[in-house]
Amino acid sequence: MPRIHDRGGWPDIGPIDRDEHDPTMWEKRTDALMRALRSRHYIEVDELRRAIESIDPLV
Repeated sequence: MPRIHDRGGWPDIGPIDRDEHDPTMWEKRTDALMRALRSRHYIEVDELRRAIESIDPLV
């Protein structure tokens, strides 16, 4: 069963906007934190994806 945060295969959702933009400060901080956690092997990509896909869509 597809989860709400998994957009793959949704034919009626339309294309994903991939236009580049200047990252905001929170995006830079989040990227830096994720890089640090991954470099020390504290979190793996599969764990991150599972966590994102398990977020309640009503929150």
